[in-house]
Amino acid sequence: RLNYIYPYHQCIGYYMEMSKVYRRDQIALFSEINRDYDFFLSHNILNGEYSERWRIFYPIEMTFL
Repeated sequence: RLNYIYPYHQCIGYYMEMSKVYRRDQIALFSEINRDYDFFLSHNILNGEYSERWRIFYPIEMTFL
């Protein structure tokens, strides 16, 4: 039996921050939740960047936001 954990709150917080649409206090709600895991935002990331705040590896193409 597998017990996967996917930290959705890290993903949501990252997207909110990168969109530059949400206020800091709104984003802070997600950053207050534990961020215990590093993970990849998508599969097969060849040229990735890392967000230390959100502990996410994301495709370099997403840096345009």
